[in-house]
Amino acid sequence: MKIDEALQIMQSSLDSLKESEVIKVSIKVTPELVLLGKGSPFDSLGFVTLMTEMEDRMSRLTGQDIFFNIMEVSNFNIDNPFLSAQAFGEYMISLV
Repeated sequence: MKIDEALQIMQSSLDSLKESEVIKVSIKVTPELVLLGKGSPFDSLGFVTLMTEMEDRMSRLTGQDIFFNIMEVSNFNIDNPFLSAQAFGEYMISLV
């Protein structure tokens, strides 16, 4: 898996959440998109739902059970939480 594939999984997941009205606005995934922290377009429910949707998609694509652990994302600091799509995409790649 490459970063563009990871970002596409994020985009597909967001599109699905928009269609099901879990999120109200369309969100374009860019490497700079803030998933968690200041500037994120997600509330806590939206963030958790996005993570679950991406886990499910990755599990189906890879044939593996995929479970995210945000504490395993490199450079993630629980005391100053900030997570970009690029950083999370790199983490997704590391799982497969």
